[in-house]
Amino acid sequence: MPALYHAHSTPLRHWSTLLVLLCLSPAAPAVTLNMMFGHADGEPIVEFESKAPNAPLSGGVTYDLGRALALQLKVQLQFVEFSRRRVEMALLNGDAHIACNTNPAWMDKPERYHWSKPVYAHAETLVSRQQVGKPIREPQDLKGGSLGTILGYRYPDLEPFFQQGSILRRDEPSLDGNFRKLGSGQLTALISTRDEIAAWLRRRPTEQGKFVVSDKDLTTYPTHCLLSPKAPITLEQLDAALDALRKSGQLQQIMSRYQLSPVP
Repeated sequence: MPALYHAHSTPLRHWSTLLVLLCLSPAAPAVTLNMMFGHADGEPIVEFESKAPNAPLSGGVTYDLGRALALQLKVQLQFVEFSRRRVEMALLNGDAHIACNTNPAWMDKPERYHWSKPVYAHAETLVSRQQVGKPIREPQDLKGGSLGTILGYRYPDLEPFFQQGSILRRDEPSLDGNFRKLGSGQLTALISTRDEIAAWLRRRPTEQGKFVVSDKDLTTYPTHCLLSPKAPITLEQLDAALDALRKSGQLQQIMSRYQLSPVP
């Protein structure tokens, strides 16, 4: 029978849950895989049904990739939301089993987890306001200025500038908050991935003329799927499922939908 997807949200103590039951036969799979997401990820990594705080996922890379992986692995998939500050605790204690928009450089102790092969590539860049004068293309152009960043995120290449105080880090929970501050002149620039910047501007065409996206990439890095040591599947099973999605062309279809490039 065709796959059936049933979704509902259940508020828990610190996080909300979107349960997607993937049934390949009348009997549902016994194993449940908890896939992590966060509102701070932004589009196109996550897309929600509405702007309500507990709105369920309705699309995005995490949603589409998670469902495709669950079909390959023949498991139930449950999306669980955590703030950035609770990511590592949730993964270590098994409240979350997998996250697929991450990189070892962003974790305090990446060796505590199991890492898949690279899945897709990201490029980070700077956004500034339209202004007369030297464009902001790299960290050296920001000296003495303030940079909009995401609360709890790591920026390894920028840490020396933050520690020296030559660039002031200004955290916000989301990219939307950073764009609002940048537009009102409270920030010199913001940093984000090109895909998230493009998605934000695409949904707000009247805002596009207010900002300048640098033509220079600050960092380019692969993203991986991370498995908790308490995950109900093995790294070998995860990599095999990702390989199957590559060979079938499904991974390319998902990434193309969101203007991303899968890593071969």
